[in-house]
Amino acid sequence: MAWRIASGQKPFLDFSTLEGPTSGIIESVFVLLFGNRPQTSIIRTSAINGAAGALVYLILGLADAGKGPLRLRFDKQAKTYWIERGPRGPAPDSMKNQF
Repeated sequence: MAWRIASGQKPFLDFSTLEGPTSGIIESVFVLLFGNRPQTSIIRTSAINGAAGALVYLILGLADAGKGPLRLRFDKQAKTYWIERGPRGPAPDSMKNQF
């Protein structure tokens, strides 16, 4: 679909497709930049996965708001770095048949 869009055809007008046009439009940019070769697929996949990974990392970093999952900052006043979680979980004797 990407090479058709890159050559000027319009989805749903010039050809039919079962998927939406967004992925084809994004892929057509890479086809225009790098040509219609197998390497283009590798470049496109790497770029999109890298961008998606960076976006997820950014979103999770903003959602964390500087707390950090391990609380790695040194605190002289802290008695322990153990983080209490609640609820504590099931009673140990209730796990007889784990395996």
